[in-house]
Amino acid sequence: MLVKELSDKAMEVMKSMDYQPCTITFIYSSSIRPILDYYLAEGIEEYDPNLRSQIETMYLEQYREGTISRSTYYKRLRGIDIFDAVHETGAYEWRKHASDVIAPVQSYSGTISEHLSTRKLNPKSLRAERMYLGEFSIFCAESGLSNPCDINGETVLRFIKCKGLKMTVGLEMVATAISKYLAYLFEAGIIDSDLHSIVKVKGNRDRKVKMPFDIDVLNRLLESIDTDTGIGKSVRAN
Repeated sequence: MLVKELSDKAMEVMKSMDYQPCTITFIYSSSIRPILDYYLAEGIEEYDPNLRSQIETMYLEQYREGTISRSTYYKRLRGIDIFDAVHETGAYEWRKHASDVIAPVQSYSGTISEHLSTRKLNPKSLRAERMYLGEFSIFCAESGLSNPCDINGETVLRFIKCKGLKMTVGLEMVATAISKYLAYLFEAGIIDSDLHSIVKVKGNRDRKVKMPFDIDVLNRLLESIDTDTGIGKSVRAN
């Protein structure tokens, strides 16, 4: 198969996976286009799976030389995987973390799929939100809430607390996923109460580490205290 035709076919496969246009564009520019460019630069028109090792070695050398980042290196390898899979089977599965995706309860799957189709996320983040919402739907069903319209604030908070007990990091991502889903349900008229704000977790992204005082600065501060007053004596003593 001509490599250009295979590239077009790979893009059709990506589009069939219900990703947002911006995500499709990102996959093309970071993973598919570089492999296509390699073939065009070498003047090779037909796709050849046997070139995989040669292309991988080239990208590995670029990574070791610092020409490309670690993230870019793995995106290039994913591009090779996409070409090989589409060439062999006509399809592609995001194998990494695929086993981690928890299928939502059937009565929730429709609203979750509809909601996620509006989210402009990269594949990794989209997969994470699908997993969190799948867990949330199971938790709700086990709590007696058989349909999304039955969701209440108490159950939402219990889910967030249960997740918080098991997670040392990432709770903000879980809360965001649930919050966005609840906002969608409210806007769609599926739930009567706007519950999305009760699960927002504020991150500490602006937290700064204060540098310790220099010993000379500390000594000057101590010397500046007026020890002739009662308050000054107390502060100096402490």
